[in-house]
Amino acid sequence: KALEKRSRFFNYLIVEYKNKFYVKKRIAKDIWQNLHEFLLIETKSVLSEKQLLCNTEFGYFFENIPFELKNMSEVSKQILSHQVIRGRFFHIEIKVPLKNDSGYQLITARQLQMLAFPKFITAYLKD
Repeated sequence: KALEKRSRFFNYLIVEYKNKFYVKKRIAKDIWQNLHEFLLIETKSVLSEKQLLCNTEFGYFFENIPFELKNMSEVSKQILSHQVIRGRFFHIEIKVPLKNDSGYQLITARQLQMLAFPKFITAYLKD
């Protein structure tokens, strides 16, 4: 009997502040445990720019924070044994640090290269 694959939608926010990026390690007992990621908003579908800006979680991170959306990627897809991950990357630049960073830390682009990321993210970073 074929196992039905669960669909998940990841909207990654690559938030840049003074040439540093917010990143954290995935510690939950879930896919990609112990790998790093950018700010993540998981939703029922991939978000458009307009949907992202209206998202409650986005509002939590960017409450009273001026930002500029620099780039929005095409939708990417990765098929795992039991899940299909679809997602998009939003490159956002801010002039003041996030207050609600939920355990994310700021690291340099050089430090980024030293961290292990899921294939889904490394494929995007290579482009």
